[in-house]
Amino acid sequence: MPVAPEVPIAEICPQPEGMLAVVTANYLNVRNGPRPNNTVVDTLEKCDQVFLTGQVAQGYIWVELHNRVPTSSTSYSVNSTDLDMAVPVTSLTVRE
Repeated sequence: MPVAPEVPIAEICPQPEGMLAVVTANYLNVRNGPRPNNTVVDTLEKCDQVFLTGQVAQGYIWVELHNRVPTSSTSYSVNSTDLDMAVPVTSLTVRE
């Protein structure tokens, strides 16, 4: 059975710009906090774009996303290893 060639993500997804990041994994869980055991509140798909609002101080791996519900105090986090970002994680504002 023939195997389809791997297409570089840059050829199929938009390029990240500024504070927008692009999901590189097939699926990426959005959690209500910066830990793998936090509740999954949404799932993003490859090439989805997200607006970054900061980094979480725990090892520069988790980043905070724009809160789509401004009246909620919940912060939404994803693991940055599955994002293509225009800016380095260390340049983002640290959120505690």
